[in-house]
Amino acid sequence: MPVIILFCSIAILAVVSQLPEIRDFMVWDRQLIIDHSQWWRIVTGNITHTNDNHLGMNLAALAVIYWVHKDYYKALPIAALILTCMLAVGVAMFSSSYNLYAGLSGMLHGLFAWGIVRDIFERVRFSLLLFIGLIVKVIYEVINGGAASTESFINAAVAVEAHVAGTLAGLLFVTPFVFQQLQKKPD
Repeated sequence: MPVIILFCSIAILAVVSQLPEIRDFMVWDRQLIIDHSQWWRIVTGNITHTNDNHLGMNLAALAVIYWVHKDYYKALPIAALILTCMLAVGVAMFSSSYNLYAGLSGMLHGLFAWGIVRDIFERVRFSLLLFIGLIVKVIYEVINGGAASTESFINAAVAVEAHVAGTLAGLLFVTPFVFQQLQKKPD
């Protein structure tokens, strides 16, 4: 399966999940997961969004991340990375005070972190600066919370825990690649 189909499928599913009946079935809902064993919500909550602004912002980021790092993507490993990030985010949200969670941003942080590390080893210009920027952004959010302008735009609090979990999942997923690159003899 070409990787573009995977990314388009995520986008289409995210758009379709804006329908209230589908969103209600997919959204990350602490009580429904715990009380009714609706475990699929741990993953599917990542695909739902609070409003069309939130959806549009996340789909734009998905398109940019795809375009920037598409040369690294192979269908099975990138699908595994996406699922890993979604699981990490869905599980991490239990450590938050949120009862409901929606959005791709945690998974997007993981994809971006994974791609930036690949860029560093490919010696892509400014990749180390982007990596530092991502880490500083996430640390800033942990200390200060999400941007008020973003919260107003998406009509919800920014789930900083999702950004942290996604970033960490992306970095853990790229670790074997890093070890492989570090073991290569310099040319």
